[in-house]
This record gives sequence, C-alpha cells and structure tokens, in this order.
Amino acid sequence: MSWLDRIVVAIVFALVSLMIFGNHAPDRGRRPLPPPEARLAPVPAPAPPPVTPERVRRPPLLQPAATDPLFGVDVEVLKSGSVTLGTAFPVDARGVWLTARHAANASCQQLIMVVDGRRMPASIAFLHPDADLAVVRTAKGAPAVPLSPGPLAIGDTGRSFGYPTGVLGATEDTLMGRTRMQLGGRLSGTGATLTWAEDRRFPDSLETLGGMSGGPMFDDAGRVVGIVVAASVRRGRVHTVAPEMLADAERASGLFTLHGADAGLREVAGHGDALPGAAAALEHAARIVKLYCKVR
Repeated sequence: MSWLDRIVVAIVFALVSLMIFGNHAPDRGRRPLPPPEARLAPVPAPAPPPVTPERVRRPPLLQPAATDPLFGVDVEVLKSGSVTLGTAFPVDARGVWLTARHAANASCQQLIMVVDGRRMPASIAFLHPDADLAVVRTAKGAPAVPLSPGPLAIGDTGRSFGYPTGVLGATEDTLMGRTRMQLGGRLSGTGATLTWAEDRRFPDSLETLGGMSGGPMFDDAGRVVGIVVAASVRRGRVHTVAPEMLADAERASGLFTLHGADAGLREVAGHGDALPGAAAALEHAARIVKLYCKVR
C-alpha cells in the first residue's frame, strides 16, 4: 500500500470514529434528574384517623347496706342560751325547708331563719329518727329546689353551699361512696350517708365548714342529692345525708314532694366551676338561708 493509500484510510477511519462517538451524549434519551432539593424533600405522610376518646364508665352507686363503713359523730351538748348557726334550703314554696337535725332539734328554744334579708321565726315540723335530717316551717317560703331522681355514680361531682363560719361559702367535691353516720352526744341514730372528697372550697381562707350543716349538695345538673351534715378538714371529707333519707322524710312528713322531674337550678348548673357566682345566685334567690338556734 502506498503512502497515499494509507493517508486516505486514516482519514476515513477518523471520520467514522467521529460519527460514532462524537454524536453520542450520555444523557440523551433520559429524563433529567431533579435538583438536589427536590430529591431530598420527604413525601408527606397521610393524616392519622381522628381518635374518638373512650367514654369512661363510672361504677354505679350501690344501694345502702349494713356493711357500709360506719363513722361516729358526737353532737356537743350546748349551754343554755347559746346560739348555733346552720343552713337550710326550701323544698316547698309554702315555707317548708330541709336542714340538719343537729342544727334544728328539740334543744332549740327558738329558731330564726333569715329569708330575703328578714328574720322570721321557724318551727320544727319533722325530725328523722335516724338520719341527721329535719324539716322546719316558716310563714314565708321560697321556690323549691329540685331533688335529683337519678342514680349516682362513684366519681360524680357535687357542689355544696351554705354559711360556714357565718359567711357565704361552697365546696366542690367528688363522690367516694356510701357510708353510715352514727350520732352520739345529745342526739342518737344511725343513718345512710354519702362521703365526698373535697377538691376545693370558697373562700380559700376557710379553716372549717362549721355553719354549713344543713346546706344542700347539688349534682352537676343543679339538683339536690343530699344535705351536708359533717366534714373532716384534716382528711378533706364532706358527708351528706343519702338521697334515700330525703325520700324517707318526704313520705314520713307529708310536707313536701320530691321534684325529680324538674330541671336543675341554673344558679348551679349555669355557673359551672364558678363557686362564688353560684353561691351568690343561690343566696339572692333564697335557695340557701341562715338558720339560728337558741338553745334552751
């Protein structure tokens, strides 16, 4: 092969190589890669399904039993001429009220109630032989509070109102269960009670609940479920006459009717956790009143 032929072959080989390799691009025919930011962006996870809170079922309050825990309360023998203070609430607009038996009983020479800011004489109409419960009457009454017909459950919230140490006061409590209270001293009898754990009180400065005896304990709907009869400041316990005793007093006295079908008091249910506002509303409507007993 001559040198000219070799030059021609070299030129042809160079042209063929250029056609094969020179026009080939590595990324030709491929989708361009996304920028680094797009490649690192996380894929949003689907929203979790809504969680429906499970309804907590509270154990129902059982019927009274002879095996319910028993605690004793000695009712002090008072000096003649001394004056005690309690609380009462209306159960009939014709002047029928409920209170604690240790606040109004045969040892009272004179009973005075303060209704609508006026002092008026009261008389004992019925004394329960076992429970710490009394029915008193006055010439002027106030609209009756509704009494709860429904069953209670452990853990229910209660709110009591009255005049501890002579001032307007209240407590918010949680129902613990059934107990029995045995009276001693100047009173006797054993009656069914409910025991509540005190969660808070109004005013906060109260060191004792003395004077609240006879005041109503309301449920969340604003209906009465008991009468305050004892308290333990050290243990934070409030004791009330059980609802069955209220029904017993209704049947035995024949002076009032349980208002179980009525709606609850807005003064209590409408104020929610606002104890001061609820207490003031109850006092203004004469749903709680002061009761004075002058001892013989």
